[in-house]
Amino acid sequence: MASKLACDVEGTPIRIGKRDVAAGDYRVVVADQLGLQGTVDALVRDTVAPTIIPAGGAASCAAAVDVSGGGYFTGDTSTVAQDYTSGCDSPASPPGGEQAQVLSLNLASDQRVVLDMEGSSYETILDVREGPACPGSPTVNGCYVGFSSERSFLDMELTTGAYFILVSGFDGAKGPWALDVRILPP
Repeated sequence: MASKLACDVEGTPIRIGKRDVAAGDYRVVVADQLGLQGTVDALVRDTVAPTIIPAGGAASCAAAVDVSGGGYFTGDTSTVAQDYTSGCDSPASPPGGEQAQVLSLNLASDQRVVLDMEGSSYETILDVREGPACPGSPTVNGCYVGFSSERSFLDMELTTGAYFILVSGFDGAKGPWALDVRILPP
């Protein structure tokens, strides 16, 4: 008898992330009430241990953590100062910006970059900015607020160059976060 690993019916796009799944054969069932067609991207890799950004880590451009090799990262924005502002934060957000942690991403060639904050404990903001100087300039469609339980998600085609990712919370939200970074061919 088959067992269900996960099921989701809310949000667009719908996504499900599972870590530490045993090797084997799995099936994905996609159904739509209106009979519309959908697509499924399965991004599979060996399980990687989380890279833990310690309390107060990645608190500034000078202390940015390099995520260029991809991986699974965890941190906590409640341990850093309010130094950065994000274009997709609430207009009523606290003065002084968000409590953000700074990640750097250096691409030697054009790449598809998938950023997924599923598993974070609050309404997260992912803000991807283009360098070379930190914190960089906003990128087109590079800022996303994760209101649903799945949290922030970006799937972007980025050109060669230096980028910075600001991880923060919407309207002053802060706390532990998780970020899965996948670097794929365009």
